[in-house]
Amino acid sequence: MKIKLFIPIILKYSCILLLSKLIIFWLFDYSSFDIPEHIPYTPIMLRGVLIFVLVLSILIFSEKVALKKDATINIAELTMVGVLTILIADVIFQMVRVATFDSNRLYLYLNGLLSLPIMVVEISFFTAFQLKTRKTERLLLYIGIYLLIAKGFTMVFPQIFNPA
Repeated sequence: MKIKLFIPIILKYSCILLLSKLIIFWLFDYSSFDIPEHIPYTPIMLRGVLIFVLVLSILIFSEKVALKKDATINIAELTMVGVLTILIADVIFQMVRVATFDSNRLYLYLNGLLSLPIMVVEISFFTAFQLKTRKTERLLLYIGIYLLIAKGFTMVFPQIFNPA
């Protein structure tokens, strides 16, 4: 694999993501700006939307730069660039976040850290596929198949997603 070639890109975008997540963390938990937790009149959490947009943007930018650096990179390597970019930043961010808690630090660290990788791999693959192939119809088909599989998984194993 050619991942060594992309280490500067991975580190650059990991730092940008880490700093952005730390700013969001400070704004929502420690600043005096009184930012609402939810988008008004919806159950959607504003912090979650901001982090999702941030992660998606970082994935797109880092994978685009990697693709420009080496146009022969395959989809798996491009996906790995995105995954490593997000995971490096998140490991450090979770350590900082958990340091602010009084108890259950290990549980909260692992919970925060383990919930992200599955989502990151999926989104990173979809962005890498689109950037590399530019086949939007096939991408939409893959996303549709993925959603059907995910829905089936939640129907077969409901206790995983709705713990009592």
